[in-house]
Amino acid sequence: MTLKVCVIEPVGSHGGMDYYDFGLCGGLSISGVDVVLHTCHSVTKNSNIKFEVRDTYKGIYDGDSKIKKGILFIRGSIISLLSAVY
Repeated sequence: MTLKVCVIEPVGSHGGMDYYDFGLCGGLSISGVDVVLHTCHSVTKNSNIKFEVRDTYKGIYDGDSKIKKGILFIRGSIISLLSAVY
């Protein structure tokens, strides 16, 4: 049975978090773990990665209203958590 891990991190490439995320998920993937990274759409996807990257938090850093960003964040969190459970 393969261990499955869902990493939920909405920051993406803002503040350089993508380097940490890709290192963590890549290391887990190399160790035989099935990894899915839920993040925002600002992450540059590399063809060398061996795990799935989903832009579940797409739009939370765009110039839209704070209410819309909040709704998108809540939506992304619910989708990510449901993905982690199922």
